[in-house]
Amino acid sequence: MGESKVLVGCPTADAYAYCLEEYATRVKELSYKNYDVLIVDNSKDEKYIKQIKKYGFNVLKGPCLDDVRERVIHSRNMIREYLLKNDYDYFCDTKTKHMF
Repeated sequence: MGESKVLVGCPTADAYAYCLEEYATRVKELSYKNYDVLIVDNSKDEKYIKQIKKYGFNVLKGPCLDDVRERVIHSRNMIREYLLKNDYDYFCDTKTKHMF
């Protein structure tokens, strides 16, 4: 049996553009090999999603809801749906550093 398939991901928005390069560097340094990255961008427009794609990450566009809590919840649900549809064994939340 091979290594477990892990999805590494988080919701984000253009307010965090200042740390995108460092995030990308650190995620690409992971020693575990059987993982994919998924980022859900919930910014108001499409500009930030283009920056994220330059790092080679899978990225989905989430809605920019007025209520920040609802925006994050919706984005995390998008990650969960992706995880279930693509047969991952685990999800590593890079924001909270938890493995599910």
